Amino acid sequence: MKKSLLVFALILSLFLTACGKAPESRDSVSIWCLEDEAILPELNKAVEKYNKSIKGDYLPASIRTFPDLKSLSEGFNTLRPDILICTQAKADELSSLGLCRDIGSLFIGREIIFPDYIRSRCPQAGRSYFPIGGDVPLLCGRDETEFSDFEALCKAAEEYGEKEGVPFLTLSRVPELLYYEMLSAGKEFHAVRDIDVKSPLYKEVYNHIADAAFSGGVTFADSGSLELKKQPYAGVFGSELYGQDLSGFKISPMPAMKPDSPLYAHSSGLAVCVREGREIKSTAQFISWLFTEGRAAKLSLKSGLVPALPSDDYKPENDFEKLLLSLSCERELHLPEFESDFIKNLENFSTEFNAQTEFIMP
Repeated sequence: MKKSLLVFALILSLFLTACGKAPESRDSVSIWCLEDEAILPELNKAVEKYNKSIKGDYLPASIRTFPDLKSLSEGFNTLRPDILICTQAKADELSSLGLCRDIGSLFIGREIIFPDYIRSRCPQAGRSYFPIGGDVPLLCGRDETEFSDFEALCKAAEEYGEKEGVPFLTLSRVPELLYYEMLSAGKEFHAVRDIDVKSPLYKEVYNHIADAAFSGGVTFADSGSLELKKQPYAGVFGSELYGQDLSGFKISPMPAMKPDSPLYAHSSGLAVCVREGREIKSTAQFISWLFTEGRAAKLSLKSGLVPALPSDDYKPENDFEKLLLSLSCERELHLPEFESDFIKNLENFSTEFNAQTEFIMP
């Protein structure tokens, strides 16, 4: 009984139905995602094109969005989506609960093969989870200055704040940035202050940020509220640049404590959650369509993500897309595992960090 209650609680923490938009039809491949999902705007366009191209007896696709992860999910057991847009970590969690479905056998002869480094971290890739792309930390600025590492960037921000009295750098999603910086040096970020503070590297990275903020050289922005033109530089994630005018800006990977390290990525992909007994060929057909002729790569690049599966069939249309595509070919994306301390503690750490910023800001 306790195990059943635990599984049910985990399900409730993932899904909600109370405020979902667009009543769901069982006559379509149902796709669920959050309203703030990075790929949602471009996914809507892709689904519209797919539905116009359908031939034969395949079902069309439909998207249902939800505002947050806080509400309950009455009816999930009977109205499970065919596809859930989520991170690789969440897909792993669903798989461990028996809520993902392996449809790899339906792709025999047209397999979707992801890079080895993705399959080593996510064995379900190409079977029950199909990564689209990774949201990675970037530096967006208005000049050609190159910073050797993260310390140099923070030092420049600290000196600028002391001299000019205004911020030099805006940072968003700092807990994820901390993970990236410690990852670059081969260290684990637990997102638990009492544990992380024992690490000299954590204290070093945290103090770089705090010193720059205390001088007025660094300010913080909520994800999605970034205004690029307010400061000379912005530490962003690629999805935050979606729809913004990037003319006159230079965009590069966020400087790391150690260069040429794997890129931390918040992944977006398709977890197959089709219930047993429900027709699966239409779900497989939609996924197959999406991963042919460069459509998945286009969806990723247009959303500001590094493609999980680069393709020669889609040519990047601007410098930002060219950068993301080059990162896909030259760097490995690091996708945190769902059992990692970072994934388990990220939400609580984010709340604590936001409260701490009130004390380190001038």
